[in-house]
Amino acid sequence: MDDVYPKENKALCEELFMRGCVISELPFGSPIAPQNFPRRNRIISGLSKGIVVIEAELRSGSLITARLAKEQNRHVFAVPGFPLEPRSEGPNRLLKNGAGLVEKADDIIDTFDDLTRSFQMEEPAFEQIMEPYAIISESDLAKARKIVIENLSPETTGINDLIGGTGLSAQLVNIILVELELAGRIERFPGNRVSLLAQIKE
Repeated sequence: MDDVYPKENKALCEELFMRGCVISELPFGSPIAPQNFPRRNRIISGLSKGIVVIEAELRSGSLITARLAKEQNRHVFAVPGFPLEPRSEGPNRLLKNGAGLVEKADDIIDTFDDLTRSFQMEEPAFEQIMEPYAIISESDLAKARKIVIENLSPETTGINDLIGGTGLSAQLVNIILVELELAGRIERFPGNRVSLLAQIKE
């Protein structure tokens, strides 16, 4: 607990000390070591009602945590991913082995009756605060497609950076990226990043 890793999480750790709880079974002065991460994850899964795996390769700490959660009789959920993406292999494998499918937050909330009862908030429902899914004309789509391609390169680009840099809506950018992906014109990478295949840049 006295050697925060990674270092940029030090402020978060200090806030947890003040407002939450920090737990470790290792003595003060213990060095950072890879073999300690599964031990830490066992505590995380044990304190949780369930865990959700969003991205994980087949050999990853996330799948170790999922296995530990199952051994502790906790719920295990997974978000499906693109079959050819290495970081989707973990959650897809969990789903094949019976993990709960997560497509939206309610898939988790509805699993826990007590959480569902305590989740009655006075704030507007999620669907109410989201912008409606707009109908986009083909001409607008064509203009946006050109802008997105011009802002892509063979170097990887974060999708959030792409949305901010183009000034287009997230909905529009994601529609175009799906089109480009299906056409074999972009490649996706871990960390929500994409790149344009160099030979077809316009």
